[in-house]
Amino acid sequence: MISAADEFHYTNVLAYTSVNDGLVKIGDENKIKLYWYSDNGTSLEDFEAHDLNEDGFVDYVEWSVPHLSNQTYRLLILIENAERLDSDRDFVENVYEYVRDVDD
Repeated sequence: MISAADEFHYTNVLAYTSVNDGLVKIGDENKIKLYWYSDNGTSLEDFEAHDLNEDGFVDYVEWSVPHLSNQTYRLLILIENAERLDSDRDFVENVYEYVRDVDD
């Protein structure tokens, strides 16, 4: 949630969030979706993805908030594969179908 007191009338505010490194490669930003929840419903928003530590993965996302009051955003990362690993990080099973069904 991004908010400020109504008396300030902030507009076009730069908002940002960190993304766990190693989840989305640079060039695959289409796997990230940013949703804005407002009184008018939900809309898909534009954003810029950055690789601040230059390791080839998105670790920072920023977007413009048109005006501040109580603005709610949700950043989602779409999955293509999900594997359960053991403590040695060896493959145990593919859990993609389970995760997809649970997360819809």
